[in-house]
Amino acid sequence: MSQQLFIAVATGQNVSNMPPILQFAHRGDTVLWLESSLAAQQGWADGAKQVLKARGLVNTQQSIDGDINSPLAIQNAVQSWLNQHQPDMKTLYIVLNGGQKLTAFGLALAGRIWRDERKRPLLFLYGDDRPAQLQVYRERIGSQPEMLTYDASRMLSLREVLQVNGFELQNQPEAIDWREPQKKVRYGTDLAFTRIVHKYAMQAEDTQQKVCDWPPFQHWAKKPKNQFQERLEKLFESFGIRVVHKGKRADDFHANLVSIVRKFHPKKPKLSIQADDRKQLQAEGWIVNDTVIMGENFERVVANRLARYLADKPKASSIVRECKLNTKTQGAEWDVVVVLVNGIVLNLECKSWQADKKDLDARFRMLRSASGRLARMSVVMPLFEGMDEPIDEKMRANYEHVKNMLGVSVLPLTMHHHTPSDNLSFEAGLDQLFKPYIV
Repeated sequence: MSQQLFIAVATGQNVSNMPPILQFAHRGDTVLWLESSLAAQQGWADGAKQVLKARGLVNTQQSIDGDINSPLAIQNAVQSWLNQHQPDMKTLYIVLNGGQKLTAFGLALAGRIWRDERKRPLLFLYGDDRPAQLQVYRERIGSQPEMLTYDASRMLSLREVLQVNGFELQNQPEAIDWREPQKKVRYGTDLAFTRIVHKYAMQAEDTQQKVCDWPPFQHWAKKPKNQFQERLEKLFESFGIRVVHKGKRADDFHANLVSIVRKFHPKKPKLSIQADDRKQLQAEGWIVNDTVIMGENFERVVANRLARYLADKPKASSIVRECKLNTKTQGAEWDVVVVLVNGIVLNLECKSWQADKKDLDARFRMLRSASGRLARMSVVMPLFEGMDEPIDEKMRANYEHVKNMLGVSVLPLTMHHHTPSDNLSFEAGLDQLFKPYIV
């Protein structure tokens, strides 16, 4: 039998309604959703209802006859449901997070009926965004609130956050558990090894064109077509490109040449990996098909550093529900995701080299669509001191471009346990990221 009744106003951001409910709810309890005509039509509360049902709670709803911003309309909706159902619950919890500015006044009026006429306990709940805590008002909103920290084990998982917003996981992302000892990795802790990684990774990702000895245009028409073809064929062969097969007419070659030249962006010759370097890179799992691969390895390093940070920072870890690596949902992929106890999602988007504004903007929009408008995204980029000069120069240029030109939040991945000359470290960046949410 239901012992507790929860009342919440359905909204387009129902993630904010959920933590206050989950903090106190038990299996069999009832959640009453007050729905405007728009909320009912668009199914705003459908995802939240599914999550609560899976947790053993009972969902019911009551339409709001009138403006959701009208206190009287809210009061009448609650009174109507109470009169029809005559619930025999011991305690009523009213969640104040949903609705508009005046909605809370209607909820306060509705709660007064329960308190004064039914003589049963009444609690008003409001979940803060920053810090991640819960305000509890006993009997009346005007009372002094009790500030509670959320029980992380009761809060929304990433899967449930997505479900509340009408999305779903399309893979099984890897859990990042800061409670377990983390594997020691050399990248980001060993300067010499980190330099080796970027030495070979840079040439693999570098799109700088090799200088080509193109025949001057003014001489093209003066040369016989066959002679011109032979010169161009030799040039392309030096880059490993076969232009035409034997026996093909020179006229066909010229037509084919136009297409090739338009698409031709040759990279610098691949740098062969020295034996000792290869041995070290293979031991750490950085080589795939004789090429140093940054993407997935860089994401794992960031996840490892995040886990170490949370293990060392109990205040920060106390507001974290879970962390995931490589999450996929409809139209989106996220690298390192942190779900806070109040349902807010933080995404660490890992970019080992360059970043594109259109891509980052699209990822941020999808993040907020799938997890809520309070989600945050920070781009993590390598920024190590002591690299070889070309690498160091490009690394800092990429970082400054994303930070200053693209105008997005950027966290520099620096050497672990090393304070850079400008005091800008990865862990200091995480301090700033978590600070507003820490109780």
